[in-house]
Amino acid sequence: MRSALTYPILLTFAMSGSMMFLLVYVLPKFSSMFADLGRALPLSAQLILGLSEAIRSYWWAGALGIAATVGGVRYSIRTPRGRYGWDQWRLRLPVVGLVLRKMEVASLARTLGTLLKSGVPMMQALGIVKETAGNQVISRALGEVEVGVREGAGVAEPLGRCGVFPPLAVQMIAVGEETGRLDEMLLRAAEHYDREVRVQVQQFTRLLEPILILIMGLGVGFIVISMLSAIFSVNDLPM
Repeated sequence: MRSALTYPILLTFAMSGSMMFLLVYVLPKFSSMFADLGRALPLSAQLILGLSEAIRSYWWAGALGIAATVGGVRYSIRTPRGRYGWDQWRLRLPVVGLVLRKMEVASLARTLGTLLKSGVPMMQALGIVKETAGNQVISRALGEVEVGVREGAGVAEPLGRCGVFPPLAVQMIAVGEETGRLDEMLLRAAEHYDREVRVQVQQFTRLLEPILILIMGLGVGFIVISMLSAIFSVNDLPM
């Protein structure tokens, strides 16, 4: 997923850099020119020039705010409660959260299936998977599964109760338990969700790239049109 998102991330940085260059280095030249003329400007031009002035005057406040936010998040996720909240928020994100959930399920199913196929006892295998889970929400759900298995409820029933795992994954695990081929069904579930993740990531990146380009075009276009309207208004030329 990270490799698939490399280009959209680079495109986002390029967009942000281009917009900041226009606002910080290009627009101030227009601002001084319009100030010397002493003419009223259209509202759109006033907004753009005001934004440019605010960024140049208070960039340090924005930098401090970003640094404080990043530092606060990093400190918070080092605590058990903060890490759980962070992982829960990630899983609830639109589109991205669904993909992350399926990635976690694929990893969990593959690890558990491989351990069971190698002859590792169920409780020991669940303990290993819980400790190696990259998401605290998933890890806590696996703790509930451990309790259920210890009480004789099997794997599928507590998995379904926790509400974290997709219904299809729970159904596949239930079928594996009923047929005595749990390890095989876990590995099949891992392959299924790996395929779904690849398809959804490709679809997401294909959709994201034109959206980012459209946003950049609209932003630059708005700035250009605002400056042209200001120039025409100063020179009393019809649009």
